[in-house]
Amino acid sequence: MSKIIDISYHQGDIDWSKASKEVDLAIIRTQYGTSTIDDKYIRNINECKKYKVPFGVYIYVTFKNKTEALAQARDFYERVQAHKPLFYVVDVEESFGSSVQNILQGTQAFVDYLKGKGVKVGLYTGHHFYKPYKMDTVKNYDFLWIPRYSGTSAPGLKPDYPCDLWQYTESGTVVGIKGNVDLNVLNGSKSLSWFTNTIVEDNKPNEKDDEKMQFTIKETKAAVRDFLQQAVDKKKIDKSWLDKF
Repeated sequence: MSKIIDISYHQGDIDWSKASKEVDLAIIRTQYGTSTIDDKYIRNINECKKYKVPFGVYIYVTFKNKTEALAQARDFYERVQAHKPLFYVVDVEESFGSSVQNILQGTQAFVDYLKGKGVKVGLYTGHHFYKPYKMDTVKNYDFLWIPRYSGTSAPGLKPDYPCDLWQYTESGTVVGIKGNVDLNVLNGSKSLSWFTNTIVEDNKPNEKDDEKMQFTIKETKAAVRDFLQQAVDKKKIDKSWLDKF
C-alpha cells in the first residue's frame, strides 16, 4: 500500500530499505524555528535519495512578526536548497502569543520569500487555526495542507476547508518505522505526480494487447470511450488506445 508520510526526529532511525517499499512521498522536517535543528533531517534526506523516495521539506515556524518570519524563511531555504527538495512547506500552527495580524503578515512574507526563489511552496496550518488566524487569506502558495484526525488510524471527516493534502491521522504505521507516523492523502485536483514532479509515461498498446477492444453494451462502450478520451486529453495514455477502441 502506497503512503504519503511526514516525519521528524520523533520517528528515530527509519529503516528506509523497508519504508521505501510503502512510501510514495516523504515530507521531512528540517527544523523548529531557527534555534532547533531536526537531528534526523540529513539522514532522512540522504536515505530518501538512496532508496529513490520523492521528498519535500518543512519547517515548524515560531515567528511572532514579519521580521522574524523572513529570518526563518531565509534560514530554512539556505539550509536545504542544496538538497534539492521537491517543495518547501511552512508549518504555521501556533501564535506564540502574537496577534492575528502579525501571524498573517509573517506567513505571507514567508511564502512570498520562498516563491521569490522559484520553488514550489506549501502551507500547512491547523484545522482549528485556519479561520481564526486568517490563513484563508494567505496567497501565492502552491498547495494547502490541513490536518484533521479521526482519533484512529483510519480517515474520518475531511477538513471543512478545501485543501490539496489532508493529514488524516497521527497514528499511522509504516514498515521500517517504529511507532506511529503521520499519514496523508491527496484531497484535491493535484495528483501525486504533481507533488513529485514526475510525468506519467504514455501506456502504448503492445503486441500482446488485443487487436481491438470489443463491447456489446452500448452504454458501457460510450462510458469507456469517454474515459479513454479524458485520459488521452490529460496525456495519461497514448492516442492509439482510443484509435484502437
